[in-house]
Amino acid sequence: EHQLQSMELQLSNLQEIQLEPPPSGLQLPGIELRVGQVQQVHRISTSRHLTCCRINLGSTTKQLIQGGELVENQRVLVICNVFPREIHGHRSEAGLLVARTEGRKVAARPPQAAPLGEAVDGDRRYPTIDTSALDNPWIRVAKRLSTGKGAVLLDGKPLICAGEACSIDCDGGFFD
Repeated sequence: EHQLQSMELQLSNLQEIQLEPPPSGLQLPGIELRVGQVQQVHRISTSRHLTCCRINLGSTTKQLIQGGELVENQRVLVICNVFPREIHGHRSEAGLLVARTEGRKVAARPPQAAPLGEAVDGDRRYPTIDTSALDNPWIRVAKRLSTGKGAVLLDGKPLICAGEACSIDCDGGFFD
């Protein structure tokens, strides 16, 4: 079993966010995790390992900066409610759900049948997450995530999206 994690975001000088108690039955309270597809990828010239990616989320797109290999048309799970920030002169508006497996980080993959923009936890919007806060929704949820037999697990059970289990994408590239 391997713990899942997003790319390490180093946010500072942000206000803490007070969240309402999550509605019962939600898998990922406070995390807006959606199905996306990589549209464009380009290296950031001022960095040795960062890339800028445009992600299609169905009705919208988000740009994210990450340290790894994504390929165009790759399907990914995107954390949509992280605080946007500037990295090497590029705006990063989202996070990417990745797993550590065999000492490498790989992207979490939604089921093929899941439509772009599909929310893992129903179509609910959450406040922006301050990942630098000591107690934030991502920290609480990340402790419950793991992988096993190629699947993304929440509390030891498959993470479900569009009626199917999410998996890890060992074929889609590795991350720093």
